[in-house]
Amino acid sequence: MTEKLPTEEALIHALKGVKAIIAIRERTKFPAALLQALTDLEIISQTGNHAYHVDIAAATKAGIVVAMAPGSNSTAELAFGLMLAVMRRIPQSDQAMRRGDWPLVLGYVLRGKTLGILGLGKIGTEVAQIGRAFGMKIIAWGPTLTPERASQSHATYMPLDDVLKEADVVSVHLALSDQSRNLLNGVRLGLMKKSAYLINTARGAIVDERALVKVLQERRHRRRGVGCLRRGALGGQSSAAATRQRRPHAAPGLADGFRFRGLCGECRDEHPRLHGRQTDPRRQSRSVTKPRQAQRDADCTA
Repeated sequence: MTEKLPTEEALIHALKGVKAIIAIRERTKFPAALLQALTDLEIISQTGNHAYHVDIAAATKAGIVVAMAPGSNSTAELAFGLMLAVMRRIPQSDQAMRRGDWPLVLGYVLRGKTLGILGLGKIGTEVAQIGRAFGMKIIAWGPTLTPERASQSHATYMPLDDVLKEADVVSVHLALSDQSRNLLNGVRLGLMKKSAYLINTARGAIVDERALVKVLQERRHRRRGVGCLRRGALGGQSSAAATRQRRPHAAPGLADGFRFRGLCGECRDEHPRLHGRQTDPRRQSRSVTKPRQAQRDADCTA
C-alpha cells in the first residue's frame, strides 16, 4: 500500500487477514489497539535500525515478531552520495546536458574540508572512516559522546555549537528523541558558515525545517542534502527550497544491505534465532513468519 488511510478502522480493514507486514517507513503507527485487532498478523519487518512506530511490548504480548533489517553502511554511503551530489553539482550538470547544454560547473572537493558529525554511533563512525579516506578533518558531537570515544574514531570532540561553527559539511546521524527533535533550530542553523552544507540522513524532525527553508531562501547556506523529510515539510514552499537535493528516506533500501534481527518487548534483546545470518531476504522472511510463543518465551528466559 502506498496511500495513507484516514482512520485506524480503515487500516484494520485493509490489513485484515494479513500475516506479514513490511514497513518501509515509520509513517504508519502500530499501537496496542491496532495490533490486538490484527489477529492474523505474525510478523512486522521493518527496514532500518529503529521501530519507533511499533508498540514492541504489545507486539510481544500478542505473539507478533518485530524484525529489523538494519544496514548502517548503506546510510553512510548515502550521506557521501549526497555530499558529492551537492558539492560537485552533479544533478544540475546532468539536467543541463539533457537540455543540450554543456555547462562549466565549478564545484567543491571533499579533501581538506572539515566534516562535522552529529551522532558518532555505528553509522556516524562509518561516516568518519569514509571521511578520513576522502582526506577530511573530522569533528564530532553527540549527547553522550566523550573526547575519549571520539578519538577512537580519529575524530575531535567539540561542543555542538562549535561543531556547527567550524564544519564545512554537517552530517546528522542522531536517533530521534525528545532531546533531538528540532535540535537544529533557527538559532543553531544560523551558527553554520554561509558556505556550509547540511546532510541529514537521520530523521527529518531533527531539523526545524521551517527555519531551514527560511535559511535557504535567504541563501545563507549553499546546499542541503536531504535523506529524509517530515511528510509535507516543504510542500508549498518556494523554489529556493525545492532546488535542494531531496530523496525519500530509504537509506537501508539495498538488496545487499539487510541483516535481519528480531526484537522482544520483554527482554529488549535480539533473539539469536533471528540474528547474525545475512541471507536472501525472501528466504529469511520465510524462516521467521511462523512465530512460536513458547520458543520466544524460552529465548527471554535463557
